Amino acid sequence: MNLSWDTQGIAPGDFDLVYGVNVLHVAKDLLFSLGHARGALAPDGCLIISECVRPYLDQPMYPELVFQILDSFTDVDTDPEFRPNPGFLTAAHWRRAFSRAGFEHTEVIPELDGIREIYPHFFTGAICGQRKA
Repeated sequence: MNLSWDTQGIAPGDFDLVYGVNVLHVAKDLLFSLGHARGALAPDGCLIISECVRPYLDQPMYPELVFQILDSFTDVDTDPEFRPNPGFLTAAHWRRAFSRAGFEHTEVIPELDGIREIYPHFFTGAICGQRKA
């Protein structure tokens, strides 16, 4: 995910769906990786990722404890708008990152912003974005 996808045999527009589980939060340059995922999609194709999602920006998450020793988890490019710190992103940050990468109709499922008010330790969701024609 940190190398150009076309050099790995993935032709632009080849896929209707790109799916990943707990992988994009460790992309060195998140917009680069999201852009290549978008580029691999055919018109109206979708990127769906299942990720741990931080409920609130500064809330520590126990799943992160074991990953803090890995350079791939902590040595990432940050950006105050969509990735203010290494590790897991909030739902709002995922939406902003998908939008900046050119995805439309981005949604986070389930509605984590509402769930966190009831159960602040719910950490997983799917982020879905569509490449429009």
